[in-house]
Amino acid sequence: MPICLTVISAVISAGVILYAGGSTAQLSFFTFLPLVVLVVSTFAFYYITAPVAFLTETERVVSTAIIEKTKLEALQQPKLEILFENGKEPYEQRAVADGHEGRGNAIVRVAVKNTSNVFLSGCKVILEEMEDSPLKHLLPVVLKQRHDNPSTIDSGAVNHKQTFDLAPQQREFFDVAQMSEASTNPTIRLCYARQNGHPRHGNIAQGTYRLKIKAFAKEGGPAEASFELNTDNGFLRLSLLKTSTD
Repeated sequence: MPICLTVISAVISAGVILYAGGSTAQLSFFTFLPLVVLVVSTFAFYYITAPVAFLTETERVVSTAIIEKTKLEALQQPKLEILFENGKEPYEQRAVADGHEGRGNAIVRVAVKNTSNVFLSGCKVILEEMEDSPLKHLLPVVLKQRHDNPSTIDSGAVNHKQTFDLAPQQREFFDVAQMSEASTNPTIRLCYARQNGHPRHGNIAQGTYRLKIKAFAKEGGPAEASFELNTDNGFLRLSLLKTSTD
């Protein structure tokens, strides 16, 4: 494009000069000298800078391709992530009871997401640690998946899912704890997945506890997160402290 513009400019300039001069015989070499210098310098500048511009653009394209390839390769690696959003449903769900100043039956949850583009099977979410809890001897326990409420009519005992599968970019929620805030002297109930009715006891006194939750799959890509579980002014709360993935 710069060359075309220069040539067009040169032709127009020559025409103007010829028209003004009236005859080519009256024109001297020095009349065309500025025009010649302009054309030659423009061509020289273009052919010097064009390779540099080409190389710069090539480097940009290659760099972009490498970045996209790295992102794609990362998505092909199995990877789980533990998610939590403070105060937002369904992470924090509360069925408020009338006349109890906003208190009700509260449940706090975490989410586990497959952030890769590969199918993950045999996934499991466990409560691995709980500081200052009288139930430490039961740990680790599998957390109960949201809406996993099996019937006890056939077996006579509760049997929750112990594992689950996650399609690429799929997310599932898991109950961590619940409390009837409007009750007299309520306790915190941990929401672990029971098998044949065990373990049975999951109630702890109100207070502040540090939790460590882990998620993993058969294919790999484990994740873990630390939380604080507390009963602030009689309300059940869960706060994310730290999260990490391998």
